[in-house]
Amino acid sequence: YLEARNTADLIVASEVLYQPAHGPGLAAAIASHLSRGPASEVLLAYTHREEAPLEAFVSSVFDAGFRLQRLENDAGCAVAGARGPADRIYEGSLFKDLGRENAVGAILEASQLNKFNEGNT
Repeated sequence: YLEARNTADLIVASEVLYQPAHGPGLAAAIASHLSRGPASEVLLAYTHREEAPLEAFVSSVFDAGFRLQRLENDAGCAVAGARGPADRIYEGSLFKDLGRENAVGAILEASQLNKFNEGNT
């Protein structure tokens, strides 16, 4: 799975960080399969678990030369939704860069303080 192919312009994954070894491996798989260019994107959905390798994954993502962004509303809350009209859930939201120094903290804060947009399900 790590053979360099770099042919995918879009990678979508959900709930893929469970055990400590998953973080660097997931980052390596993304780096191996994602084509490098301005139109390439990786969309990950994540629910925090204490045993999840968030710090190792985030560090590996930055080490591979990627940016990390989160979809946020104008109050800085993470935006997501599984129910309801998409235009209402995502209205006014923008992707914001999370820097290496604050990415893990921002992700954990949203999870621990339930800092999500109103109506997030």
